[in-house]
Amino acid sequence: GAIYAALAASQALADEESFGRWFTPLVVSAVLCGLALLTSYAGIVLLAAVATFLGVQVERGRWLVVMGVVAVFLVIASPWLARNKVVSGGWLGLAPYAALHQSALYDGDSVDRTTAPDLGNVKVSRAVKAKVLDNMGRLLDVDLRLIGTGLIACFFLVSYFHRFESPYVANLRWCLALGLVLTLLIVAIDGEAPAGLLGVFLPLVIVYGTAFFLIVVERAEYFEAAWDVA
Repeated sequence: GAIYAALAASQALADEESFGRWFTPLVVSAVLCGLALLTSYAGIVLLAAVATFLGVQVERGRWLVVMGVVAVFLVIASPWLARNKVVSGGWLGLAPYAALHQSALYDGDSVDRTTAPDLGNVKVSRAVKAKVLDNMGRLLDVDLRLIGTGLIACFFLVSYFHRFESPYVANLRWCLALGLVLTLLIVAIDGEAPAGLLGVFLPLVIVYGTAFFLIVVERAEYFEAAWDVA
């Protein structure tokens, strides 16, 4: 929904339509990004994908548009972030400590019960890197299938070797890739964030996979006809 609204806003801006035609979907997109963060901190990747798409796609006043989306996003998320700051002293609460759950330094969530954990030493960075590498192997082998299996997912991945003529289609596809990569990285670092977050991008994966499949079929029919004529 957030990505679709951003797409509608960028199209309205390109067509120089009235203020309400582009401002409304822009606010909707920002609000949905804020709600995604309140659902899970990993939802921040949705804002990254939307902001990147708008920054690349919008030509006039792109920075104002991106800053406006971020501002509305902060309005939605700031009450919860402020609550975390008051209760735990950190904007994200205890979420950063999740990077050390089930790591080489701490068993389970024992880091949460540590009086004064030192997160700045070299051992912590090494433990996090080892955890990311271990989790990333599982994500790529198992959980990545949550974006789809079978030919559609294969056609989606191969579509990155194809150049779409429409700038909207091309730019959105790369922003989709950014969202997938960031989601994989966050889930690998957290270790407890639901890998099902990858399913958020499934509708676009199906659209791009199907589109590339139809392109392949169309070109196959063309070359077959040409071969018969020859």
